[in-house]
Amino acid sequence: FILSVCALFLSVIQSAQAAIKLNEIFINPPGTDQGQEFIELRSTTGGVEAMTGLKLIIIEGDTNGGVIDVVLDLDSFSTGTNGLFLWRDAASVISPAPEVATTLNVADFVPDIENGSNTYLIVSGFTGAVGNDLDTNNDGVLDTTPWTSVLDGVALIENDGASNWAYAASL
Repeated sequence: FILSVCALFLSVIQSAQAAIKLNEIFINPPGTDQGQEFIELRSTTGGVEAMTGLKLIIIEGDTNGGVIDVVLDLDSFSTGTNGLFLWRDAASVISPAPEVATTLNVADFVPDIENGSNTYLIVSGFTGAVGNDLDTNNDGVLDTTPWTSVLDGVALIENDGASNWAYAASL
């Protein structure tokens, strides 16, 4: 009985510590973007992980940044048996093809992911919406954060000489 309770307790702890992370992002392929863009997420457990309550948000980082450009609802998805989840923008063939064990969602990014500076966040408890300005005074610091936690984040800064903001490092 004690061993069963200990094993159950350890599995609950491991489940609570499991997280979803950004694994790979491809937003500006050579030539046309359509059919080549994708965002890949991975489970830190390496296996199937439900993404209940999670959103992937993309925050504008160019001049007058801080505006939420895209919100991808991950709530009904889980990672595959290999721990991977791939959101692609079209069903056309990419090379190499994703592993069969990867959970695949084919849906166009609406609006399209911009090629400039952006911050990508996986969040839980999200209450915001596309178009919300999170950096109202455009100083590179988020003034509001409409989520309860950030699981992971990364920012891409364009080297174009303009003001560009990266919000992930501060979170």
